[in-house]
Amino acid sequence: MKWCRIQATSFRVQWQTLSFACDKRLLHGSCWTSPGLCRVHVLQCPTFVQLGFANYRSLRVIRSGLVSNITDLQLVLAFAVRCRIVPLAQTKGHGVCATMPQASAASGPREEPAGMEAEAQLLTSLQEIPNISKCWLRPAQADGFSLTVQFSQRNLPSNSQRKYVQTVHIPKGFAGDYELTPSFPNELKDVQMLSVSPSGKRMLVVRGGSEGNSCTLEIWMGNRVTKEMVVPKKLHGSVYNDGWFGSGAAWTANESRIAYVAEAPAAVQTPAWGGLASSPGTASKEESSEKIAAAPQTWRGVGEWQEDWGELNVGKAPPSLYVLDLKRWNVKSVRGLPPDSSVGQPEWTPDGKSVVCTVWFHRACNLPTMARRLGIVYCLNRPCALYSIEIPFTCKNSTPADSTTQATCLTEGLLSAMSPKFSPRGDKLIFLSHDAAASSGVHSATAALKSIQWTLEGAKGGIQTLVDVVSRAHGADSFPGLYLAALPETPFLSAVVAVASSLHKPASLQLSADTSLSSVQWLHLALEGSWPYDKAVEEALPNITHQVLQVTPSNEPNLPVEAVLISHKDAKQARPTVLLPHGGPHSCYPTSFFTGYAFLVTVGFNLVLVNFRGSTGFGEDAIQSLPGNIGTNDVLDCMACLQAAADTGLVDMSQVAVMGGSHGGFLSGHLVGQYPAAFKCGVLRNPVMDLGLMIHCSDIPDWTYIEAFGCQEGLKRMRVKPTPEDLHGWRKVSPIAHVDKVTAPLFFMLGAKDMRVPMQDAKQYLAAFRARSDAPESRVIVFPDDTHALDKPQTEFEQFLSAAWWIKRHLP
Repeated sequence: MKWCRIQATSFRVQWQTLSFACDKRLLHGSCWTSPGLCRVHVLQCPTFVQLGFANYRSLRVIRSGLVSNITDLQLVLAFAVRCRIVPLAQTKGHGVCATMPQASAASGPREEPAGMEAEAQLLTSLQEIPNISKCWLRPAQADGFSLTVQFSQRNLPSNSQRKYVQTVHIPKGFAGDYELTPSFPNELKDVQMLSVSPSGKRMLVVRGGSEGNSCTLEIWMGNRVTKEMVVPKKLHGSVYNDGWFGSGAAWTANESRIAYVAEAPAAVQTPAWGGLASSPGTASKEESSEKIAAAPQTWRGVGEWQEDWGELNVGKAPPSLYVLDLKRWNVKSVRGLPPDSSVGQPEWTPDGKSVVCTVWFHRACNLPTMARRLGIVYCLNRPCALYSIEIPFTCKNSTPADSTTQATCLTEGLLSAMSPKFSPRGDKLIFLSHDAAASSGVHSATAALKSIQWTLEGAKGGIQTLVDVVSRAHGADSFPGLYLAALPETPFLSAVVAVASSLHKPASLQLSADTSLSSVQWLHLALEGSWPYDKAVEEALPNITHQVLQVTPSNEPNLPVEAVLISHKDAKQARPTVLLPHGGPHSCYPTSFFTGYAFLVTVGFNLVLVNFRGSTGFGEDAIQSLPGNIGTNDVLDCMACLQAAADTGLVDMSQVAVMGGSHGGFLSGHLVGQYPAAFKCGVLRNPVMDLGLMIHCSDIPDWTYIEAFGCQEGLKRMRVKPTPEDLHGWRKVSPIAHVDKVTAPLFFMLGAKDMRVPMQDAKQYLAAFRARSDAPESRVIVFPDDTHALDKPQTEFEQFLSAAWWIKRHLP
């Protein structure tokens, strides 16, 4: 390291920035203040240095000889302010620049994706649009209705979802012709669950617990908390409010008891080690701390590993049923339900004496060779049944062992029964059945709506089918069947609030006070201050347009295929296009608002969303046509949809990228491998790339058998230890079979906590991809705290901004 001498007669200071010019021997400048000294580190760069700093009065000069042929200088201040190197040709004489200091390339890593500042601002604004999570509609005291809405909004800095509620009065005779004024938002901090009573006069709020406690239960009435209880972890763990096992709580009609779902307490624990020796059976130190004034600190081991429900449920204890008695003010565990099972979705009987709930069995009777608990989220093929159990009134401080009532199964003969709801008159129990999924093995299929007659004595008679499985929809406007995981909390019509959105318009509220089947009229509920969100968003969203294309498959069977083409309404010629197959594979693309897709269209791309054969919403025949044909039929449908979009004149076939997640990533891998000339680049999010590897590490190994070999053959082959023939079959249908043909640059986005398609699957493909001597460019992001959905706010932001950057780089 060399130091050069600086001869400074004076310094000119403006906006806390100094400028210096240099020759072969000296740095000098002209200013107003007294001479000072400055340390100079000799590097190799231009002959002009711009320095920004905060405390120019403390400058000092350190002499260390002379330097010849100075070609690059970096000034380093004692108080560690970095400087930016500016070529002399870019300056005007020795003028002072008002630019604040920035890091040079030599002082830190480069930033990628670069040059996306405007896009980042647009995406930030789009992500600030709130979503509507829940609504409570109550008759107002005077007239009209009182509507309380729960919103969620991405909080990018904290990487979390901000939840809050607003209440608005809807006057009688409201015609939707003006904006309603809501209350100020009330943020729900540390709230795990919020449940409103049938009358709307009481509310249960469940807040997170602290050390030794699982949660706090609060009962609100009017403007105050009337009761509060802290629940110890020894009674139960965290409350389930995940939309699967639990969605709110169930109140009795007289609002005296509340049923909810929470993690069962640990049945076994290790001894407390490291403390005072005690004889067997005596209390541990932590249990008798009041008797011991001082003692060594104890600790417990982790104990035996317990199975869980996989994705989104890792480390969670099984959900169990609990009842909060508001009169006796105690919480009781409900016993008498089937062993080795999980319980959820409670619903009180009309007389308030019993609870009907859904029971999922830890060993799937429809998949007997899979001797483990399988993942359950998004998997409607897991066997379940409805059980009824009486909940006796008990004395205060009673223990769970007081109850000896045994639960009764209400749905014998069905593989699937869930989401129980009682009719308003209490004479029918309505529920969903996913027998089509459970019997075939596919993870999602067409549902049936069924009912059981109910009397004061309980269930009476057999199970009736109200809406059956639809095999094939006859015409675009015919009823295609039911496709939902659970019934709404209040599924029976009175006054109805619905959430509506479109590809160019975020979610909004719609009200219908007249629910006659002959004519339903919807009124738009516009809340004051909810629009516009941002000028850029206000300008962008109205310009998004779409059309639904009916596509004929290129091979048998001739079943419905749809493409949703999203473009800019002012586009007069073909634009660069992104092909987007969905995941599942048994799901679908609706024409509803999605932030990431609105962003991609706004920054210059057309999108082609593919509903291939096997998608939900087209009848059961379409769903059952895909298992045994993945990697073929769905791939052909993607190409047919791309061609149909090109036929509109809006797609430039020389500038096409493909992007997909999960099974959509599986199809993206197939498309760039089977049709390498068609795609300039690919973006793959938690993709399935090698089924032979996925079988050993996924929480849904059954998926690989059913989708690769077909339902009947897959059920026949299914086992924990696959055969060589199984492995060969999986390789044939996996994208890794085509890895050597890929010419498109690939961008992988992976979640480190993904249990559905663990990232080892994609990393193995990537290793094979990069091992080629002619391997195209590749890039990987691993999100350390994300699961399969990659849906944390910062993750959503980074992946769509990075995807736009990647596609722009590779679509000329």
